[in-house]
Amino acid sequence: KFKEGQIYVPEMLIAAKAMQAGLKVLAPSLKAEGVEPIGKAVIGTVKGDLHDIGKNLVKMMMDGAGIEMVDLGVDVPEEKFVEKAEEIGADIICLSALLTTTMPAIETTIKAFEDKYIFMIGGAPVSEEYAKQVHADYYTTDAAAAADVAKKVLQEKK
Repeated sequence: KFKEGQIYVPEMLIAAKAMQAGLKVLAPSLKAEGVEPIGKAVIGTVKGDLHDIGKNLVKMMMDGAGIEMVDLGVDVPEEKFVEKAEEIGADIICLSALLTTTMPAIETTIKAFEDKYIFMIGGAPVSEEYAKQVHADYYTTDAAAAADVAKKVLQEKK
């Protein structure tokens, strides 16, 4: 419904929070049954940017898709992304920026890594063209699309 313009960000946030609450209840049962995450991802808003609504929506949608998410928060320096990705053995690095002035931090963060990770980027000023320019692997326009792409990429990786 969000993709189709039938609901908006506030409704999406409410639905995502409800989904998170449900997942917390189900998590112990899933773990007991041996259900494993399909992959791991690190997510955060890049250095200099304090916005997190879009990032939070992506995290919630990816959690719901079966991806183990580590949220680094906002204003995250590239070193923190690298450190956490290596620590948890991440498959995907998700970078968010809302301000045009912080978009260069996306490129700086990608350059701080070796080519062993999949990079997904998003945010209001970000585009497919910018993703190509900074050598990101994927750009998506919304949280649902990000979760769909991540799930597909991780399933193909296995």
